[in-house]
Amino acid sequence: RLALARALVNEPKALLLDEPLSNLDAKLREQMRIELKQLTTALGITTVFVTHDQIEALTLSDQIAVMDNGHIVQLGTPKEIYEAPRNRFAAEFIGLANFFDGTVVKAVAPGAVAQVQTRHGVFRCTSVEQMDTGEAVSVAVRPENVLVSREEPSATNDANVLTGRVASVVFLGDALDCYLEVGDILVRADVHPSAELKENDTVFLSMSVSASRVVPSRNISATEAAKRDSA
Repeated sequence: RLALARALVNEPKALLLDEPLSNLDAKLREQMRIELKQLTTALGITTVFVTHDQIEALTLSDQIAVMDNGHIVQLGTPKEIYEAPRNRFAAEFIGLANFFDGTVVKAVAPGAVAQVQTRHGVFRCTSVEQMDTGEAVSVAVRPENVLVSREEPSATNDANVLTGRVASVVFLGDALDCYLEVGDILVRADVHPSAELKENDTVFLSMSVSASRVVPSRNISATEAAKRDSA
């Protein structure tokens, strides 16, 4: 707080904060996130905030630049970065995600529904980028978008359904952190704490088409993405 006051007293046009909250305990870090957001908004100061903490990035930013090896791989609002990552690095860096590797069945335009052949069958999912037939891609699904049930859901074209086995269940208070074995991979799911799941249960995983995102296996830069969009 004292360092921030010293920086602000001269009324700077821009403020650079480099991992300012990394050494604080959890409760104070949360409190300072709120104070920083309110302060920079009230003062109207352009602030560049460098962080590896996804919560800080999502809660404090108007725009997020995700960088990999010195290159910006995606630039957008917190909602855009989280819900529509344009590459695997962005999907992994901001939030948690499950990945199903495969190839595009048929070329598809941005925003259209793509079909991806994986070891677990064909996934129907939403494409953020232009995808070509046979292109190597990954289907990214956030843990909160994996619905888990012990009863098989009714057949629908709006969701991808897999069968798995509960490997572990951890009670977190507001959710159950579940690891589910699907073939030779582990899928992570956030489940409501009232769900009665235990290890070795056979379950069905349902992932909606809109929440299943196709991302290139190769990370593309923001410049490459812009060229794809213009094309």
